Amino acid sequence: MAEYKRIEENGLLYFTQRLKAKLISLIPTKTSDLDNDSNYVSDADYVHTDNNLTNELKEAWNTAAARTIPGATSTSPAMDGTAAVGSETTWAKGDHVHPTDTSRAPVNNAALTGTPTAPTAAAGTNTTQIATTAFVENEITSKLSATYKPSGSVTFANLPAASSSTLGNVYNVTDAFTTDSTFKEGTGKKYPAGTNVAVILEGGTYYHDALAGFVDLSGYVASTEMSTLSNNEIGTIVDTAFED
Repeated sequence: MAEYKRIEENGLLYFTQRLKAKLISLIPTKTSDLDNDSNYVSDADYVHTDNNLTNELKEAWNTAAARTIPGATSTSPAMDGTAAVGSETTWAKGDHVHPTDTSRAPVNNAALTGTPTAPTAAAGTNTTQIATTAFVENEITSKLSATYKPSGSVTFANLPAASSSTLGNVYNVTDAFTTDSTFKEGTGKKYPAGTNVAVILEGGTYYHDALAGFVDLSGYVASTEMSTLSNNEIGTIVDTAFED
């Protein structure tokens, strides 16, 4: 038969005390008793006299505590100028105001100075867009090309060159001439004395343009060859028209 053993009350108390003592001996009481591997913090990393802050945190705290908060700047806010990082270490007050920028024209009622420029609008633009001097010059030039200005009589040899300064001028050429390469009609065209020649602009090129040509009037009756019909003659014409 199997033999059974029992623990009396005193033995049980002794067993409990021995077990407690063994467990206490195995539990570390400070970090230096821990096995130091990558999963544990070294005792040297702690400052036990400063609420267990690490040396790194304590150094950062001391550095921050030694710093002083800078005061407000006494320098007026800057306006425009060369871009710069700046060297101020103080802060700006919440109610600081930047000065008025007098180097730029206001949006409303701008009074520009110097030589302001703007994009040149396309020919024929009719909007509120700003018109540059180039746009105005182009518009005037295009209108002059369709407007003739009597400019007196000249011989063909003294006919002024076709250019922007003579655009729209009309000259009466006092002698017969044959056109050259400066004429819109091309070379070799003959015109009699008294022909009017205008300066025009076409496709960006200035030309001479003869405004007169030959008109054959040989088939017309001269006024001196006409006589007034009498009433009787008019009546005869009407009666004849209605005869059977």
